[in-house]
Amino acid sequence: MPKPSAVLLAGLALTALVGRSAAAEEVVGIEVSVRARSQEEGRALAVRAAGDEAARRLGLDRSTTVVSRSTFRDERFDDGRLEAVLDVAVDGRRSAPSESRSGSDRPIQYSGSSWILVVHAVRTPAGRLVPWDRNDPWGAVWRVPTALKGFRVVPVTGDAEDVAQVTGQALDAFDGRAFRHLASKYRAPAVALVVREGGEAAIVSWRNGFTTDWSRMPIADLSDAPGTRAAVSRALAALVGSGPGEGAQASVDDDARRSRGPDTIRISDWRVGAGGSQEYRAVLSAADADDAVGRLAAEGIEVLSMRDGPSGAEVVLSSPDGGPIESGLRRAGMRVSR
Repeated sequence: MPKPSAVLLAGLALTALVGRSAAAEEVVGIEVSVRARSQEEGRALAVRAAGDEAARRLGLDRSTTVVSRSTFRDERFDDGRLEAVLDVAVDGRRSAPSESRSGSDRPIQYSGSSWILVVHAVRTPAGRLVPWDRNDPWGAVWRVPTALKGFRVVPVTGDAEDVAQVTGQALDAFDGRAFRHLASKYRAPAVALVVREGGEAAIVSWRNGFTTDWSRMPIADLSDAPGTRAAVSRALAALVGSGPGEGAQASVDDDARRSRGPDTIRISDWRVGAGGSQEYRAVLSAADADDAVGRLAAEGIEVLSMRDGPSGAEVVLSSPDGGPIESGLRRAGMRVSR
């Protein structure tokens, strides 16, 4: 086999340099905790999670961020979980203020939902996200639901199963498996994450793979739990488009929506995606696409992408547990064809 020439090697080196930004930025001491089947898999997941956390701290667009260097300062693998402290250097573009986290070509809309499930969390000074911290006064704020005009904000306290599957790292990385678990278990059309970061509340919402941008608001007196909860709930309702004035539409119940007749979905193709999951390409015809997305989420079916097409919404779906998807689609009230 002929050896590569010096010109070819120089060209490859130049290509590698052009593909990366001029200077990587380093973040040290990132704590991560990930579930994995082996220590080797855990290390790979830990690097990815640390890269996401570094991008968040540096204000980089996570979709363009690449970890160029990683160093494990400490790690421990026990009972299927790797806990580690890493230093990472990342390259990426700065996030634009108006940039959406949604992977779709259409804006996220929630006006068909009459309620949203809320997970409360706090962010430590080290940047770690801790959900359901019952020792923090923020947890006392989210003990009871809040009813607005035509819209309800319902906190989930997190049982042992939730705590095991919905980790702070998963929430911070917008791991769809964690959000799908909550949506499916509590049959919630959407899930919100409300995070206390010092004197601010950071709010974001998720609906079957699509998320809003983070919204922030000051929080002053946590001793006034009802007042603080009402203020954050109003901000959340405005964020997801279910504020006052849309109450009549938002209060339509599931039975009324389904009385319009069955929605249809035509599966055109499928493939084995990353991690061995089955992904399906289909066309969804529904009177209310957002409501249909919520029903899919309740069955554990994730919409990986969705865009408007000539015959309906063109979607890519991921089946729960990697198995066949047809039964879940029918339980969601859809007529399935191929």
